[in-house]
Amino acid sequence: MRSRSTTAAMGRTSSAIPSCATRRRSRGSRAASAREYEFLTRLIPKEALTDWMGRREKNYAVNEFLINLMRKNGTFHYLALGRDDNAPFSQTHLESRHLAAVGAELGKTRFQTMAGIDEIALLMLTRAVNEQRHEVPFVFRSVQLGTRRGHCACVLG
Repeated sequence: MRSRSTTAAMGRTSSAIPSCATRRRSRGSRAASAREYEFLTRLIPKEALTDWMGRREKNYAVNEFLINLMRKNGTFHYLALGRDDNAPFSQTHLESRHLAAVGAELGKTRFQTMAGIDEIALLMLTRAVNEQRHEVPFVFRSVQLGTRRGHCACVLG
């Protein structure tokens, strides 16, 4: 049986393989990416990578199912799908882009996929309170004269 730290390290490493493959596809086949990909595929046992990708596929299928439920039945008032890993070439980010396309016609007021899984609970509570109070908050940037360039205050209105 693997230790918890070994399992976590394998999870991080196995997520690097799709990331490496995505970088190779998007930038063209570069020798460094090819070497990294070869190294990682030798490092991780095939059954561990297969297990990880199987879990990713199940997760994707459930998310797609939820989007389709919302589209067909209006089951949810608002659906937010969060992701923990926001690396631009990660498997999670790739799946998120595909799910955003699947739910695009629902509009951002009904469906969003976003980084920051930890913040989603606060977002949902805030939306519920605003809806109950019939309030629509506006956030805008206010740049005050005399401040240093690049600094601004965000004001809730």
